[in-house]
Amino acid sequence: MKHIKKTVLGVSTLALVVLFTTAMISRSVDKIPVKAKTTLIDKKDRVQLSSRGRLFVHENLTKPLARRYKVNLKRQMISRCPSGLRYAIYESPAEASPYFVGKMRLYSGCKGKVVCEFRVNTSEDKIEVFQEDKQRYVAVSNWILASSSTTQQAQKN
Repeated sequence: MKHIKKTVLGVSTLALVVLFTTAMISRSVDKIPVKAKTTLIDKKDRVQLSSRGRLFVHENLTKPLARRYKVNLKRQMISRCPSGLRYAIYESPAEASPYFVGKMRLYSGCKGKVVCEFRVNTSEDKIEVFQEDKQRYVAVSNWILASSSTTQQAQKN
């Protein structure tokens, strides 16, 4: 019986120590100054691509880029770092521009390299890639041809 009382007393003491420590930590966190508001759009207010739009990007941009960069899209690995082709939409349609704008990245381990910037119209039936040398958006097939010829010329030099 004495042993049980000592155990209960020890566990109770430990619980109180944890409770007071947590309270002290949360009180000190409240005093950390908050930075100025950012101008990012709140996710709930942002318009996202529909499932049809995501499938459209996958079929018309991700798959052709996977063939070009020899990326296996079917391979699934659980890792803390992404690998392969991944894109993110960072601009939603507005009055000035009726397009979703995003960037496609090719990840190898935790380090991602921007492959291209692209845009999808609000009807989600047209996709274009930004071509640096022409400073305008072009069709995906034209961009892939132009970028592969640029890569081949760079390899020859």
